Amino acid sequence: PLLVALDQGGGLFVLDPQQPLDKLRSTRRSLAPALEEDPLVPPQLLPAADGHSAYEIAALRDGQGLIVRHIGWTGARELRVQERKVPLLALPALGRNEMLTLLGSPAVTDSQLLIPLSDGNIWGLPWDADELLQGPGWRDNRTAVIAPCYVLALGGDRFLSTNGNNGLSVWEWPPGKESSWQLLPKESEPLKPLEYPIVAPPVLLPVEADHPSRVAVADASGVLRLFALKPDGSLHPERTWNLKGNLTAGPFVQAAPEGGWRIGCILDRRRLLWIDPTKAAPLWSYSTDGPAILGRPQLIEDMLVVALQSGRYVGIDPNTGRPKGPGYTLRTSAAPAAAPMPFGLGRMFVPLSDGTALLLSVELLKGTNHKRVNGNTEKKTK
Repeated sequence: PLLVALDQGGGLFVLDPQQPLDKLRSTRRSLAPALEEDPLVPPQLLPAADGHSAYEIAALRDGQGLIVRHIGWTGARELRVQERKVPLLALPALGRNEMLTLLGSPAVTDSQLLIPLSDGNIWGLPWDADELLQGPGWRDNRTAVIAPCYVLALGGDRFLSTNGNNGLSVWEWPPGKESSWQLLPKESEPLKPLEYPIVAPPVLLPVEADHPSRVAVADASGVLRLFALKPDGSLHPERTWNLKGNLTAGPFVQAAPEGGWRIGCILDRRRLLWIDPTKAAPLWSYSTDGPAILGRPQLIEDMLVVALQSGRYVGIDPNTGRPKGPGYTLRTSAAPAAAPMPFGLGRMFVPLSDGTALLLSVELLKGTNHKRVNGNTEKKTK
C-alpha cells in the first residue's frame, strides 16, 4: 500500500514503502497543495468504503463553502486528486447572521459524502454532483449550539447519526434523491435515547462469521455500549463495559492477529484499555505510569505500538497487554506527533513534531538484534 498523509494546512502527500530507503527523501510526492486560506476547522481525511480511495474535506474560514478532494487510483501505484468547491451561501441558515460550517464527523457511503452542518441537517454530496442535497435533521431541540453530530457509514446507503446529545438514529438514503431518506427500522419503534450524552464518534465492527455488524458507543458516564445492527436497521443492545476512567481518545477498532476485532480506548490520557467484543470484561489494561499516549496505537506486525509524549515507543503483546521488550526512546530533540504506522516489512513510519519523520526498525522495541538501516537504527526523512 501507499501511505497518504494530510498536513495541518490541508496539503496531501504520498510515500511509497516499496521505494529504496535512500530515495525516500526525493520520492516524497505532493498530491495537493495546502489550502489557499486557513480552514475554519481542521481538515479531515476519510477512507472510502471500497478500501482503495479517500476524501479530504475542509470548511473554509469565510463560511462560503467546503473544499472536497477525492483521492483515487489512475493506474499502477499512481494516485490523483480531484478537487471541488461546494458553496454553502445558497443554503438556508437558522439565523440571519449564521455562518454555516461543518459541525461533527462526516462519513462516506457507497453513493455519497454525508456532511453534518451547523444548521442541524445532514447534507449529501453525490459523487457525480457539485451541489448538496438536504438530508435528515440531526439536532435535538435540547442540543447545545456547538454540540457536534457524528455520522457513521454502516454499509451500502445506510448510516447512523447522533443528535448532539444522547440519541442514535439509523437512516437509509438512496443515491441522488433529495428527501428520499427514511428512518430505520420502518415498522418498529426507534432506539430509545441513552441515559447520558454520547461523547465520541461511534465505531463500526465489521461482520464476522458468528456476529452481525456491531456499533460501539461511549457515553458521558464512562460506559461503552455495544449494539448489534440487525438487517432491518434496528440497533439491539448487546453488552456494556464500565471504562473506569475519563475517555480521552477512541473508541477505535483494530483487527486481532488471530482474527476478529478488538476495541481500544485511551483513558485519562495514560491508560490503554483493550476489549474483546465477545467478552463480558476487558481483556487487559496497559498504563504508562506517567507520559501521555499520543494518537491511536497501531498493530505493526505482531505488536500493538504505543507512542508516548516523552518520545518513547512501546510494543505491546495484543493478547496479554504486556510489553514485548524494553521499548525505544527517540534520540532527537523533536517529540512524537502521532502514532507510528507500518511502512514496509520490519519498519514503522514515525511522524515528529518538527515536520520530519523517522523510519524505525520494529525490532528496536523488542531490544533484540535488529537490522540496521544504512548503518543506523534510525532513518530520518523530511
